[in-house]
Amino acid sequence: AAATALWQMGNHVDSMVPVLVQLLTHEAWGTFRAAAEFLGKLGDRAPVAAVPVLLKRLTHEDAYMKEAAAAALGQLGEKAMSTAIPLLVEMLSAEACSTRRAAAEFLGAMGEGLPAAVAPALAGRLADERPVSSAAAAALTRMGAEACAAAAPALLALLKHEAVEVRVAAAEVLGRMGEFAPAAVAPGLACRLADEHELARDAIEDAFLRVVSAKPFGAGVLPPLLRGLRHECSEVRLLHLRTLGRTMDAADACSPALERDLAARLEMTPEEVRRLVDSVCDGDLGAARSMSRPPRESHG
Repeated sequence: AAATALWQMGNHVDSMVPVLVQLLTHEAWGTFRAAAEFLGKLGDRAPVAAVPVLLKRLTHEDAYMKEAAAAALGQLGEKAMSTAIPLLVEMLSAEACSTRRAAAEFLGAMGEGLPAAVAPALAGRLADERPVSSAAAAALTRMGAEACAAAAPALLALLKHEAVEVRVAAAEVLGRMGEFAPAAVAPGLACRLADEHELARDAIEDAFLRVVSAKPFGAGVLPPLLRGLRHECSEVRLLHLRTLGRTMDAADACSPALERDLAARLEMTPEEVRRLVDSVCDGDLGAARSMSRPPRESHG
């Protein structure tokens, strides 16, 4: 009611704005809500000075305070929000877990309005405590595949993280990039298909298939995929065979130079590599499996 009364004052309300910004620090719920609601209604006219105060309220212990602050921030104009985003990114590195979580959640609520520059900061929080990492993953998903692609280098690095849940989260976000995934993503995922944990292997395989099905993949993915056929673990070899069988066709034939390179990496002749690739392209995974046994150890 108080906010509505202030709004009805029309142009005379501008003189009240500094006072309203000050009232955002008030601990009384009703006072804060009235000030926040009115400032939110100002939209593009809202003062930039209100942004850091409202952001601080996102971490308040009172849920109603947090909701009112988030609602007001969501109504602010472009100028004010351009000030909010760098502050939110800074909050992602705060000492308090509740602050990092609040920042990630609000960035997620902004959805596709987020600039691509925010993506790497959110990716860095996937290795955080679970409440923060979950909020960061959700924010990356909501900001859109094209903007999220800016986080690809950070996400690829997280595929080597010691915690399996971090590797899974990174793979899931990479998979959602689809056609917007940078060129390094498909080879990067292919190199991690031999992950020691089944959950991570499954997530990485799914991400790889989603990326290569959305756009043509280059020859750069073949070396790690074919190299995986020589892995000591039979489950990993079968995973690489299955992945190859679902991604390759006759148009993906190796060039002579690539055949020689693969032959050296796999300890096979170029002719053997050609037969192996042809078997996979033809869907003859049984023949490919027989040709992809691990190399024997030499005994001297």
